[in-house]
Amino acid sequence: MVLQASKRALLSFFETLRIEVGSDIDITVVTPGLVDTRLANKERLEEKNALWVPRISAKTCAKAIVSNTKHGDKYLTVPSWMKDNVTMEDIMC
Repeated sequence: MVLQASKRALLSFFETLRIEVGSDIDITVVTPGLVDTRLANKERLEEKNALWVPRISAKTCAKAIVSNTKHGDKYLTVPSWMKDNVTMEDIMC
């Protein structure tokens, strides 16, 4: 619950910031899925029974972020299948 509330608070903050700065600054809200880093190591995923969750490389995530910001997208969920199906809180908590 706390994680979800924090996410909603940040989203509200950036939505408000978009209104305040208008078109002067582009803001892209990025919600990455499980990125293959030391934080998502095999032991932690095993502990959370989440080995089934596909991980993406940091390089793939970074490329998606750069590509989407170049196009002026307001939101990015990478990988895109994470958008409507499952939250990281569901996986890791």
